[in-house]
Amino acid sequence: MAGVRDVRDGLAAEALALFMKTYATSGSTLTELLENVKAQEEIPGIDDIIAAVPDIAAAVLDEIGVDITLECIEVEGVVYLYVGTGVAAGAYLGWLDTSGYRTVGIEGKVAAAAGLGFTIKMGTHEDGDKVRLTCYWGNAGFDVICKFNEKCIEEKYLPHGDESDTQL
Repeated sequence: MAGVRDVRDGLAAEALALFMKTYATSGSTLTELLENVKAQEEIPGIDDIIAAVPDIAAAVLDEIGVDITLECIEVEGVVYLYVGTGVAAGAYLGWLDTSGYRTVGIEGKVAAAAGLGFTIKMGTHEDGDKVRLTCYWGNAGFDVICKFNEKCIEEKYLPHGDESDTQL
């Protein structure tokens, strides 16, 4: 696969040939989602990602003002493990993408069997009830959606409308 992605989703280009294995799961937290995958099968790099969850959560809070550690979310997503060759680069500048998220972040990947790369992008949905988070280190990563329940929305834990109303 080679080319430029849909520019409405961010500025990104890639040339990759990969073998990828995916694991779809859910949990009440990002850590629980990742541990559910780990319980199914040993995945190289998953422990590093689980250990980084506090830093990832802090980055989400700093960049888009949402606390994904709250107990009023449901996390659904996919964990990826891949090997292959290629390069990819991208910048996500906060405009509304084709899935309805205002995504910010960066992507960089160089792969030759074992991967060397880093991706972190996050965005709030235009409806104000969920956050999408994509993160990769080396040859493993995840793409998840954190759905907030009515309690979080009513208590204004999500940035929607006037940001001065947001309580984090």
